[in-house]
Amino acid sequence: MRDPSNVALSVQYARLAKARGDYEAAIGAYERLLLYDPSLSQLKYELGALYFELESYAVARNYFETALGAANLPGDLRDSAKTYITEIDRRLAVDRFTAYLHAGIRYQSNASAGPSSDLIRFGGQSLSVDRAFAKQPDWNSYGLAVFNYAHDFNANDSFEASLGTYYARQFHLERVNLGAAELQAGPRFALPLEQLLGASIKFYGIANALTLGDRTYLTTLGGGVSMRTKPTPTTIIEQAFEYRHRKFYDSGDYPTASQQSGDLATYSLSAGGLVYGTVRWAIRTGFDWSQADFAFWSYRRPFIDLGMPMAFVVPWFGSNRTWILTPYIGGSYAQYDAADPSIDPNTTRRDREWHVGATLDAELATNAGLRLNVNFARNDSNVANYAYRNFSVSLGPAVRF
Repeated sequence: MRDPSNVALSVQYARLAKARGDYEAAIGAYERLLLYDPSLSQLKYELGALYFELESYAVARNYFETALGAANLPGDLRDSAKTYITEIDRRLAVDRFTAYLHAGIRYQSNASAGPSSDLIRFGGQSLSVDRAFAKQPDWNSYGLAVFNYAHDFNANDSFEASLGTYYARQFHLERVNLGAAELQAGPRFALPLEQLLGASIKFYGIANALTLGDRTYLTTLGGGVSMRTKPTPTTIIEQAFEYRHRKFYDSGDYPTASQQSGDLATYSLSAGGLVYGTVRWAIRTGFDWSQADFAFWSYRRPFIDLGMPMAFVVPWFGSNRTWILTPYIGGSYAQYDAADPSIDPNTTRRDREWHVGATLDAELATNAGLRLNVNFARNDSNVANYAYRNFSVSLGPAVRF
């Protein structure tokens, strides 16, 4: 502040402020420098990026276009500015469509989710597990597609819809081939606190279906309401309550699946923000209430997941690409309402599940790259039938547009 025309000092101050998430302070430092020297095109680019993070898209676009008009803007920043402008145009469009496509192969040490013990409970007795249902490793190929659509009614209110689909086919254990699809759609309205906290509320319907062993296994219908706030430019908090009526279907491989039919209610709290620089934090926690037609499938389950995405730049064939590494950990505790008489009439099931892993999203070209995931999951249950461990690794290409 004592030497506002000192370029190196002000740039250092602005970078430190940005790393802390204080975008307004960084903007102030850069704009003061431009008063002294309007030819600093890189600062115009930096201002565009900062206003973009503040969702001031018109101002951001103006700075990017001004920076592109300067002959001395470095080539990598010129390409980045064009990418920003394309994204700004997409976000300001009345109708917006995005998609994420990912496919790959996965190895699992326990693809069948078989019990860890060689003994299981049946009718209150301990029996040796049938080899067909014991833990077995396997590979699968899978595909994931997520589509999002939004239409703006006005500057504050919109309609949003998302469709997620997934299918995994095992190399050997075809009875655990898994397919899933879920559709969510509904309006989002800005709240009176919108100018202060970016607050909005969304009401939406939910419909999904799941196949297991290539046979219909589950269908659900329901709805939800969520409220999103943005207390700081780098922090988002969202609370949601969802209700689903679930109907399970029996099949040759799963002859008692229909016993799980009933209602599921979920409250969740999700939040994310900036730690420092390019390191962020994310958390999702909540509680499930399942009320099945058979009490031994009804349960209460608190859960939590924590992640820390870390972005870093990797030189790749003459271009700088952003890779994101996300280590994560999570767990849950499920308390069932009654003992299953066919398993053990004297033991009411309790499960303690936890998982840990990491995902690497490696950008290799614009909007395209590879995704690698390594995961270990363990469920400790007081009923041996449901205790298992599984280590998995998956890898495949991913595309966004």
